[in-house]
Amino acid sequence: MKKLVQVGTGLLVALLLLAVFDTIVFDTVEQDTEYSLGKKARILFQFNNPDHQKVLNHPTKPVRKLPDKCIDALVESMQKFITINVGGISANQVGEPLQLFLLAAPPAVNSSTPAEVFINPVITHVSDDKVCFWHGCLSAKGQPFGKTATWKEITIQAQDAGGNTFTRDLKGLDAIVAQHEFRHLLGGGYHEHANEFYEEMELMQRIFQKKERFLEACDDDAPFLLSDYQPGERIQDFAKRTGISSSKPEKRP
Repeated sequence: MKKLVQVGTGLLVALLLLAVFDTIVFDTVEQDTEYSLGKKARILFQFNNPDHQKVLNHPTKPVRKLPDKCIDALVESMQKFITINVGGISANQVGEPLQLFLLAAPPAVNSSTPAEVFINPVITHVSDDKVCFWHGCLSAKGQPFGKTATWKEITIQAQDAGGNTFTRDLKGLDAIVAQHEFRHLLGGGYHEHANEFYEEMELMQRIFQKKERFLEACDDDAPFLLSDYQPGERIQDFAKRTGISSSKPEKRP
């Protein structure tokens, strides 16, 4: 594989394993989706659950205090989910509408980015080129995959759990996963932006038949995952500009 958009057999197999792994593991996790965090248990919020929709569909709030033991505990609980699925998870997927996500190397995929915490992230620079990817989501269990475009390369500025500001240049799958998680922090998901959908098994079959590619170059006409976001914009400024109110974090025990 010389270029990102030229998906070789090895990467395709890895992506297929990643998708299958996600489904198998999530089915296992479904029996035990709660993790104790002091007095609070964490569950994976779902877009089709009315009780979860406000947290998942509204912009998240900034983390004001770092370091913070509650944030450390939240990250630890999120890490328990990410170690048994694919490459990322956002705080509002476990019920905390805060600007925080984790990014880690997916199983069977050689990624240059180690597991890392991104707090109060801002996408500061983006490439002109875009790629299309078939997205699935742990908060969209049982729902079809959707094809959306993301920037091929991005630069993110964020804080770590200690409050230190850092910058990361991301490309390839790392950039795709980071933008998927950033979409969560803005509110909503891929299903609101894609216009082409397939159930998982049908998608796998079409990929094996070479009727579809999991990852490919795309033009400006492709539905874009972050179409309403302006690079350099803080999430709270996005909420103000779009008029979408942020979901209020619950009081911690």
